[in-house]
Amino acid sequence: MSGIVAARVLSDVFQQVTVVERDATPVLGEQRKGVPQGRHTHGLLYAGREALERLFPGWTEEVLRHGGLVLCPGRAGRWIHHGHPQARVDAPTQGLLASRPLLEGTLRACLLRRPGVHWLEKTEVLSPLWSTDGRSIVGAHLRDPDGSERPFRADLVVDALGRGSPTPRWFKQFGYPEPDSDEVRVDIHYATRLFRRTPDALGGDGFIVVAATPPNPRAGAVVAIEGDRFIVTLAGMMGERAPTDIEGFRAYAWELPAPDIAQLVDRAEPVSVPVTGTFPASVRRRYERLRRFPERYLVFGDALASFNPIFGQGMTVAALEGLVLIDCLAAGLEGLSRRFLARAAKLVDIPWGTAVLNDLRFPEVAGRRSGMVRFLHRYLPRLYERGRDDPFIARKVLEVVNLGAPPPTLLAPRVAWRALRPRPRREALDSSGPRGPIEETLRPEQSVHASVASR
Repeated sequence: MSGIVAARVLSDVFQQVTVVERDATPVLGEQRKGVPQGRHTHGLLYAGREALERLFPGWTEEVLRHGGLVLCPGRAGRWIHHGHPQARVDAPTQGLLASRPLLEGTLRACLLRRPGVHWLEKTEVLSPLWSTDGRSIVGAHLRDPDGSERPFRADLVVDALGRGSPTPRWFKQFGYPEPDSDEVRVDIHYATRLFRRTPDALGGDGFIVVAATPPNPRAGAVVAIEGDRFIVTLAGMMGERAPTDIEGFRAYAWELPAPDIAQLVDRAEPVSVPVTGTFPASVRRRYERLRRFPERYLVFGDALASFNPIFGQGMTVAALEGLVLIDCLAAGLEGLSRRFLARAAKLVDIPWGTAVLNDLRFPEVAGRRSGMVRFLHRYLPRLYERGRDDPFIARKVLEVVNLGAPPPTLLAPRVAWRALRPRPRREALDSSGPRGPIEETLRPEQSVHASVASR
């Protein structure tokens, strides 16, 4: 996903952009070998959908033509934080629901329709091609599908090789310092099944997100996807494992902090075999702190920061990095690496801080807990509790969770007062409102040579 985004942005600046892809290109909507996590639930936050639609105008409609769904994420979805379902509210934009293979495949199709974009499938990047003075990267050594190796020259190279990026190792081999890394070990295990989706399932809602709530380390998500299916993922932190047999899967769902997912999987018909996955740790590489960094080289997406997947931030952050890259390219190629890394670090600060703050609620997760962190661990449960009945708070939470507003929004005086004031004696407002069923069409809204290595 990040490689596709980077290539799209560069195609406005360079005459030719080449994406070097290790995998064979799958049929649209089918799983790609190099993305085992693609079999699991993926969430595209609404800030990410807006960014991708800006980069690929008409992409949302293409997803819809292949069975994707749009909805108002505040009206037709269930956000459950600390066991508290948040009040139904309007959102500033639409959400988009589809499987990861469909999201990726339609984006790839949109990219390949752009002039000057070339896709090298079943081709592997072996190492960077360095300039003679060692100050720049001027291409890459490639291994072609027939096994032959060759140098490939480029005016700009982008590492979009994901969380397993070899850039730190490549830097060390050529005398550059490796970046410091921030790591938060969460030891997540997850299991996923597909279920048949009937018209009356979930009362018209399109998704459920149940966050883990201390001391319960279990979480889950349901998303309506193409083919009249629900994709359901159950996850456990700190080594908790969801069973893969259907009875064990259903029993595990009942042990989540809310019963909504269990009620669905008890009634729904499973239509796939189970798949499992693991995520040992969130990792952030601090390239922006290096005193030496080669020119004409960028690190992008999960190769910069890989987040706890429970929060569904990865695709959205990659899309937003694409918008940052547009701004950085406006000043030319000179100093581009430094500009982009500095701007991307500020962007990553927000989702990284949000994910780490939530992970540190569990005492088993190692990390520094400052006074502010301890305060927020007391404040946020109160905020979410009030979000059940207060649409104003629920809307602010929705905006922050979807990266549509910065986290300090939740500490603004008007929000804090509503969260911390004594509960009135009168009955809580009925804020459930109409759910707004899944919509089939999106409402109108107002709102030279480069190489990209992608996994």
